[in-house]
Amino acid sequence: MSKKKEPYRVLIVEDNPGDYLLIQNYLEGYQNLYETLNTKTFQQTKSLFRNSDEHVDVVLLDLTLPDCRGEELICEMIKLAEPTPIIVLTGYEDIDFSIKSHSMGVSDYLLKDELSTNRLWKSILYSIERKEVNKRLEDSEKRYKKLFQNNPSPMIIYDSENRRIVDSNVEALKMFGYTKDKILTLTIDDIRVNDDQEHDLRSYGMRGTVGGILTYMNDEGTLMFMEENAHAIEFRGRESVLMLLNNVTDKVNLQEKIIEHSIRAEEQERNRIAQEIHDGIIQQLVACGLFTQNLHDIKEDPELLDQKISKLFELIQKITDETRHLSHKLKSAEIETMSLSEMTSQLIKQLQQSTKIDFVLKDFIPDEMELNHLVKTNLYRSLQELCNNIVKHSGAIKAIIIMEIVDQQIFLSVSDDGVGLKESDNQSSGIGIANVKRRVQKLGGTIQFININGRGLKVTIDIPLNSKF
Repeated sequence: MSKKKEPYRVLIVEDNPGDYLLIQNYLEGYQNLYETLNTKTFQQTKSLFRNSDEHVDVVLLDLTLPDCRGEELICEMIKLAEPTPIIVLTGYEDIDFSIKSHSMGVSDYLLKDELSTNRLWKSILYSIERKEVNKRLEDSEKRYKKLFQNNPSPMIIYDSENRRIVDSNVEALKMFGYTKDKILTLTIDDIRVNDDQEHDLRSYGMRGTVGGILTYMNDEGTLMFMEENAHAIEFRGRESVLMLLNNVTDKVNLQEKIIEHSIRAEEQERNRIAQEIHDGIIQQLVACGLFTQNLHDIKEDPELLDQKISKLFELIQKITDETRHLSHKLKSAEIETMSLSEMTSQLIKQLQQSTKIDFVLKDFIPDEMELNHLVKTNLYRSLQELCNNIVKHSGAIKAIIIMEIVDQQIFLSVSDDGVGLKESDNQSSGIGIANVKRRVQKLGGTIQFININGRGLKVTIDIPLNSKF
């Protein structure tokens, strides 16, 4: 306990002279540490506390005063003396009432017949120290609230067990468009879309700080990308999570536009090269082949000439076939005119020709199904990246792609029989996969990475047909 230079001022609220003298006797051993005041009625006590010149460190209260007593006296004294600690002194043993008085705010409850010097003095010291500790806690909480509420960045606190939002600052309310009363009725899952366990402190045993870019939804249903920093704290006696949010929606959308422009530019360049190869090299080689065939008529040794020309023709034909194959490979899917099924079928054919992995497509999307261009583009690019990942990292022999419509959702499944995903593997957190996650989130969908019995990986994507994008 902190040392006090001035003596403690002890107010003894007691109308019985004998009991007052008894209490004075118990305190005699600590005469240098205290000074006493005495009031005999509640009205006198009220007058003393209303005198701003009087300071009291602790109140010793008898429960039977001439003008007030019992539970009513305790209620009135707590209102009057707050935050000064009150120790009840009584001649009647009543366990239930002693428990109730503690719940009302009394610091201690002592029987006069069981008093001793040490017991009374310890009760006084503990009550005063408890008051000082509580005051420090209150001051600390006030400073925290000021820092929390006035922080220029949106901040939210939610309970780690039931995930209910228990506090939010003004900036968070502005950003999400909720009133304080409304947001306190929600859970973090009501405003966070596609909750990713990687960024949840439940996965980290409530230790440290974690973060990432996650998707949130405001009161109007608008999706927002938030850079989230989450930290485990104790709030109101419960394990909670404090989140500092930074709206990076514009930044993410800009990155998406840059990616889309880059892809379109790459497609245009690939198509240009493919067209040049088809219209230029292939036609020239065909003409070359025809010309060499006519050499039979102008050479003197027809037999030998025929052999040479045949070999040359075979070579040119081979070059022609290889060039044509290169042309088809370089020419990207016609996203503007082709359906998702057609683009996916073309991608699988290219993968089967260029890799040793057996890619199998099971397409159950109806032919008449017309998808939004944004959905079609992002799903196709996501599939491209996932297949790329299989080719580069999986070591698989076979891969299966399934596309279907299930319960008003577009379902895409990509599974392989490769090495699977290890905890230390960065396969699911690279730039390419991060782009896939953002594409899926942008469409309001979900993505999962599932190890298949310790060997192989299954990636599932669900996109709602009625999603807002």
